[in-house]
Amino acid sequence: MSDIAENILKIDHIGLAVKSLEKIRKIWKEVFDLEGETHEYPEVNMKGLIIWVGDTHFKFTESLVKDERWTGYIEKHGEGINHVAFQVKDLNKIMNDLRAKGIKFRQEKPMQFADGICNFIDIKDLCVTVELAELRPNWKEVKFKAYEDRE
Repeated sequence: MSDIAENILKIDHIGLAVKSLEKIRKIWKEVFDLEGETHEYPEVNMKGLIIWVGDTHFKFTESLVKDERWTGYIEKHGEGINHVAFQVKDLNKIMNDLRAKGIKFRQEKPMQFADGICNFIDIKDLCVTVELAELRPNWKEVKFKAYEDRE
């Protein structure tokens, strides 16, 4: 097994682009009796609804602005799966290993979010955008502060 594969821990979440979190919240409650928790992602002008299923989750995301990239995605592709996120051990190492293979990332450096750091790979032949996410050990308890406590 390669260093890359060894650093991928699990599928963390499935990201979905939606027009209305309230509509999604209602239908998932009605059909599956699953409740969600809402979050705001001001760094990317979005808000989200996280619905847990076991130790993974669906992350539904709605744009807060009409000219944002997410809105264009929905107009082009419709609502639905936008990406699959892998939880990884060492994002910087994986990025360096993948760059050595010629893989390009959406951002030069990982983006910081409340739950950790991440970056995206947009390769059409993968058939889905892949997010690589290195999460804080206590990310479920942290409420959207900068990712400053990395070891």
